[in-house]
Amino acid sequence: MAEESNWYVRACKTTVRQWGWVVQNPSGFSKQCEKSVSQEYRDALRFTGFDLEAFETVLFSYAGTVATLILLLGIDLIILFSKSFEARTLTIMGILTFIIPLGVLYYLSEYVKIRAKLMKISSLGDIPEILSYIVMSMKLVPQPGTCSPFCSREL
Repeated sequence: MAEESNWYVRACKTTVRQWGWVVQNPSGFSKQCEKSVSQEYRDALRFTGFDLEAFETVLFSYAGTVATLILLLGIDLIILFSKSFEARTLTIMGILTFIIPLGVLYYLSEYVKIRAKLMKISSLGDIPEILSYIVMSMKLVPQPGTCSPFCSREL
């Protein structure tokens, strides 16, 4: 799968194109993001093969969080103006309105590490298959100068 077909890469690139003007000092923001991400995050970004910079992922996670918060606040306003509720229901709505964007922030900012872990786990399942292909190939086409046990020619 090409990295450009991944939704995360497309979303990060689109966010930078559409909302990059929001950042006052793009080069300073980029340097600050590079310093703030961990080595584990850089390794995961390299392992996944995503053609992304750290500032693109940070900007996307912030934009996704703000968009989620605005969406939830809009839904809350629509619901509040349509019906009347108890105090407990309003409290739960308010808490969820601020907890869900925090969950979105965590997921979007850690997606690269999550994806790298899933790729590593799925590649572990492929190792036995790859080894069996290597062994089969070695049995069928031995290295030049060697002979298989069934070879009748002498060396």
